[in-house]
Amino acid sequence: MPIITNQSEIDSFNEKFRKALRIHFPSIVTTNVGHPNRSWEQDVWWSDKLKMWMAYSSYGDKLNKKYFTIFGLSEPFPYKSTAINAEINFPSYLSERPSSVQCAFYRLPDGQVLIIHRGCINIGHGRIKSQEFMAKYENYGGKTIWLTSVKGRPEKKVAIIAELKSPDLANQVTKYVNIVKKIKDSFLLG
Repeated sequence: MPIITNQSEIDSFNEKFRKALRIHFPSIVTTNVGHPNRSWEQDVWWSDKLKMWMAYSSYGDKLNKKYFTIFGLSEPFPYKSTAINAEINFPSYLSERPSSVQCAFYRLPDGQVLIIHRGCINIGHGRIKSQEFMAKYENYGGKTIWLTSVKGRPEKKVAIIAELKSPDLANQVTKYVNIVKKIKDSFLLG
């Protein structure tokens, strides 16, 4: 499979991803971000144009490093709570469980690098399974692709978040975050 597992490539692509996005987020706000069970103070970058904020960090030691990038769709205010609507996290492939992190870089035969999501997301005290996620993702206008096995057979359907080198990367990520919010809301609200 052309999922990129070389750690130096993951590090390089993650840096390109963050730099390409960061230029679209001119304002910085210190706010409280989190999930229903946990929140913390965080500097986030806000874009009036995209109507979205983002924040990121790297954490873990050399063996369990993970790039943590979070996004929200409500305007952040200083020291007020704001919800995380979606995450785009890349694993360290030195880790014992890289598949527990849902995002990856995927290289197409023509060399183009996509940012993909495997489809399992946590919501409240439950989890949306990959098959349910993919059906709703496509229903809300998201694009998917089948990963292929070494023998060239379709193996697993994944969501396409964005093309790494696209000049439209920020809009592609914004579309993804909006779709993930709709999917979560559809499961929470029934």
